[in-house]
Amino acid sequence: MPSEIDNRTVFERVEQKYGMSFIEFVEECRDEKGMSLEDICQLIGCGVNNIRRIFKQTEFKFHLPPKEMMLSQTNLFNKKSINIGNILSRQWIGTLKI
Repeated sequence: MPSEIDNRTVFERVEQKYGMSFIEFVEECRDEKGMSLEDICQLIGCGVNNIRRIFKQTEFKFHLPPKEMMLSQTNLFNKKSINIGNILSRQWIGTLKI
């Protein structure tokens, strides 16, 4: 006997099964359980491209790059002496003491 096709949308499936919105569910799986996009798709029962389409429609970003400080905001850059963080950013001739 063939399996029945689930005609509910992904949003409806998540809300009925887990009692939260789709975005809340994805954020919880990603942040608290460390699940990948593929793991979440298996759990929900849909394809990766379907989830990516939903992310695009809702402007949700699954993978956020970690924020990095600009070089000019680091302690190495702001020191008065030459170091690996500031050697190419200033003119050192005349300021060096040998």
